[in-house]
Amino acid sequence: MSDLNAYLDELKKTKGIETDTALGEFLGIRRQEVSRARKRGYLTDEQCIYIALELGEHPLVIMLAREAAKEKNERYAAIWKSGIEACKRGLDTTALKDYRK
Repeated sequence: MSDLNAYLDELKKTKGIETDTALGEFLGIRRQEVSRARKRGYLTDEQCIYIALELGEHPLVIMLAREAAKEKNERYAAIWKSGIEACKRGLDTTALKDYRK
């Protein structure tokens, strides 16, 4: 997975959330902010970290997906997305368990 929307949808699925309004409530943001995240990659680092930890991903993976979503140049977006796959092959998330608080 290398698309921010796919990660947001996966979060909805794993948490039993049905709407983007409810997703916003879960993340502590308004539905409009969820829409901006989906369309333009507008998420803070803190929100990326929270989403990553909820999904069992390394935060860098979600941050790279965010940057790819923000990127207007398709070539550069592809570079951000390739970083996701590279990270997934080499990042261990077990050390992050202490940050789930």
